[in-house]
Amino acid sequence: MKNYKLLLVAASLFAFAGCDKIDNPRTGDGGGGQVDPTKHYRNVLIEDFTGHKCNNCPNAAEQIEVIKGLSFGSQVYAVGIHVTTFFAGPDANYPEDFRTPTGDQYETFFNISALPTGMVSRTDYTSTGSAHLKNYSNWPSTASVLAAELAKFTIEPTVTYNSTSREVTVDADIAVLEEYTGNLNFIVMITEDGIIAPQKMPDGHKKTDYEHNHVLRTTADGAFGIPLSTTTVSPGDTLNYSGNVILDGAWDENNCNVLMFVYDKDNQEVWQVTEEHVN
Repeated sequence: MKNYKLLLVAASLFAFAGCDKIDNPRTGDGGGGQVDPTKHYRNVLIEDFTGHKCNNCPNAAEQIEVIKGLSFGSQVYAVGIHVTTFFAGPDANYPEDFRTPTGDQYETFFNISALPTGMVSRTDYTSTGSAHLKNYSNWPSTASVLAAELAKFTIEPTVTYNSTSREVTVDADIAVLEEYTGNLNFIVMITEDGIIAPQKMPDGHKKTDYEHNHVLRTTADGAFGIPLSTTTVSPGDTLNYSGNVILDGAWDENNCNVLMFVYDKDNQEVWQVTEEHVN
């Protein structure tokens, strides 16, 4: 069994004025300067690898909320991916099991060996190392730099929900803003907010009424999504996605979101991301 160790690191958490989250890619400067309404800027994905028995993981979750309160916070989207048997496996004190097949694959693929950790739009990916795994104290600075970049793509989604069948249908138009050559894939994730379940806290005690947010529940097309393009795409081109997923009966559709992003399958970098509510 792997010997997992906590990363005992401290984050500087400040109180900032909140910003409302928007569903479509932001037009603006992404860094708090003069806004140019004619331009689209890059949205940022934070993948927070976490577990309910990881006592430092609530600090990472709090860091996400801090980031959302920054000037570029409306460009930041998050998913909490519960991984490892050691930190996320259920027991008598922590009976929920938030692990997923996608999370299990990511644990191996992205070389997860300690929590908390995360990726910021999967930058600096390496198949043999861990440069892509960022300490949560570094998430704000990394996200700020990315959010100031012009977008290569925009995502215009249409999400419909059938309350009888609990089927979520996702259609998305991915507009190309800059010429790009590579293997582009598209991933659709279902996340859920507002789940009340035990969590080990930084001081070691169990908080029974902890609120878990942006918890990964499932993906529509597997852990790595489906191909969008394997050649060169040019400005003015539009790529298309269509897929669906059935919500488990235990999930509250009113708290579920559709998180979707386009990324390069070879270097894993996430180039654009957005989110829509299910219901």
